[in-house]
Amino acid sequence: MPFKKIKNRGEEDKYYISETHTGIIDRETYERATALLEKRREENARKGEITAYTLSGKIGCADCGSYYRRRVVRGAVRWACANHVKNADSCNSHYIGEDRIFDGFVAVVNKLKYSDTDILAQTERSLESAIQMMKRQNTDAMQISRQISEMNAKLLMLEQLRSKGYLAPEIYQSQTNELTNDLNKLKAKRQSAYESKLEDELKKIQTLRKRIDEIGEPLAAFDDMLFHETVESLALNNKDELTVTFIGGISFTEII
Repeated sequence: MPFKKIKNRGEEDKYYISETHTGIIDRETYERATALLEKRREENARKGEITAYTLSGKIGCADCGSYYRRRVVRGAVRWACANHVKNADSCNSHYIGEDRIFDGFVAVVNKLKYSDTDILAQTERSLESAIQMMKRQNTDAMQISRQISEMNAKLLMLEQLRSKGYLAPEIYQSQTNELTNDLNKLKAKRQSAYESKLEDELKKIQTLRKRIDEIGEPLAAFDDMLFHETVESLALNNKDELTVTFIGGISFTEII
């Protein structure tokens, strides 16, 4: 030490040495497995095996409701409505380059990140207000809360009776256990009554906002991981309007 690793770019002689150690599997097994894999690849290719691409199953046609499919046209990757591919007269959409869709996503993300108006923060606040209002108006949850208060009062009374010697320890323990079990069930029921789709959407919006905030600088190129973590669906129409629907159900449209 210190050790510095330097790539040999021809300054020194290079040597290739084989059979220096025992392989994990023997060569015969390796060659048979390789041949079998190659055979399966050929069979799948003949069967027209469908490969999952980044946008597969993500793009809906805003004009007819079908889904877009990937096509390679004159060496370029394009996406088109399945109905339009089968019969151009059935849908007036058209082929669109994959790179344009990617650029549209990048544009939407950058607008979300650097817009003068923090749309995601406003959406969070609106959802939080709606959830609080819903909870205040939730009569079932309010009734359960009253029952919980009554049970807590009973538990306190049992404790006072026990401490003063008016209640036998075994009776105190039995009644306390019974009330505690009922109390836990009511709390779980109240939590269920409070839970709503709005709270689920709020969590998703918070996740989306955190993910967007993690972008340190304007997005220069399509980020496959960011796309899969944040996008629920895309929609395209014949006016080249791309609508990106993020997790949490919030949507933005960009002309591409």
